[in-house]
Order: sequence, then structure tokens, then C-alpha cells
Amino acid sequence: MEVCLIVTLGFHSDIGLRRIADRGVKTADRILVIFGPSIPASEKAVKEFKLYASKAGVKEENMQTLRIDPAEPWKGIPAIAQKIREVCGDRRIVVEAGGGLRGITVMLMLALFSMKRSFSVETSIEGTDSDLEIPEGFIQFLMSRLGTKDSQLLRAVLNSGNMSVKDIAKATGCGEKTVVNRISYLKKLGLVERKGRSPLKLTPWGEAAALLSEESRELLEKKS
Repeated sequence: MEVCLIVTLGFHSDIGLRRIADRGVKTADRILVIFGPSIPASEKAVKEFKLYASKAGVKEENMQTLRIDPAEPWKGIPAIAQKIREVCGDRRIVVEAGGGLRGITVMLMLALFSMKRSFSVETSIEGTDSDLEIPEGFIQFLMSRLGTKDSQLLRAVLNSGNMSVKDIAKATGCGEKTVVNRISYLKKLGLVERKGRSPLKLTPWGEAAALLSEESRELLEKKS
């Protein structure tokens, strides 16, 4: 599937360049570069990034930039959302937000959440050679499935361990056929796994989703 890579740049291009080098790009991929104040350092970073991306095979018409004033977030967030829709279309979105100004990174995330767009995050961990990768399925769950029967299913597996479909159906109040369908969906998100007839297990991201779901449930109960 074609990718739309969204990169935030500050005064240096190195993190954005590393993302292209590490993941590679295809000629049909799109790139959106979001940067801040138009000063020599940021303009230089954008120029370096565009040059490298071009050498890596990205067509010039598939790469666009957007300058945002971090002092005016009420303008910046809608502008980012509009540009994402224009540049990315229905492509899978990958975010590299480690190289930009913090304010712009926050605005980018708010824009994506407001659009209810699924996306994954790939960024470098500062001071190390490691990367931080947050999968699309986990983010998609947080955006749309907290407080649903899917949340109940994950919590049931987290709290009770080995459970059959029948056990999960009883714990969630769903029919067994519904449980089977929800398990299939959560497997696609990368939150649960099952090999053959072995018990259903949460993946590490599934466990994180279950714990966040538990926190959300407790918060709602306190409010009520």
C-alpha cells in the first residue's frame, strides 16, 4: 500500500533523513514536510531534506511542505488537517515527528485525531541508535474502540488469562459468534494472537490497550 510520510522539521534535517534511509521510499509515496518559522536554519533543513528525498527516488510533485506558526495553533491545526487530506488522500500515514518543534508536533497529532485518521509513528529515540515505533492498530484502537465491547474483551483476557470464546462471551455479554468476529478484528490490529487451538493471548500492545481501557473505565465510573 502506498504511504504518506509526514515529517516535522526544526532546524536540522538529520532525523527526517534517517527515517527515509531506514524505511526506504517508493516513487508513488507522498511526503509532507511540516516546519515552523521561516528562518535560515529551518529553510536550510527543508532544502536538505527535499534534496535527499529526491535522490532517494521521491518525485518532486509527490513532496509538499507546510509552514506553520506555532504561536497560532488555532490556525495551525486546521491548516495541517487540510494539507493532510490534500496530500495523503487515503494512503497509509506514517508520522516522523521527532525532528520538529514540540508545538508543531502537538498540533499535528491533534489534527490527525480530529480527522479520525489511522496512522503509525516511527521516530528516533534521542541519544540512542534505537527507534520508537507505535503501530497503527494500537493508535486506531485508542481513537475509536475505548469504551466498547472490544475494550471489555481485552480487559477480560488481561484479568483472567486463559479464556475460551465461551468464557469471553459470558464476561462481555456478547454472543459467541460476535466474540469470534471481534477477536478476528483485534488480531488484525495486532492486539491479540492465537496459534491453533492455544488460548487467546494479548500482544504487548494489546496489554497496553487493555490497561488504558481499564484506566478509562475507572475514570468514567468515578465521574458518574
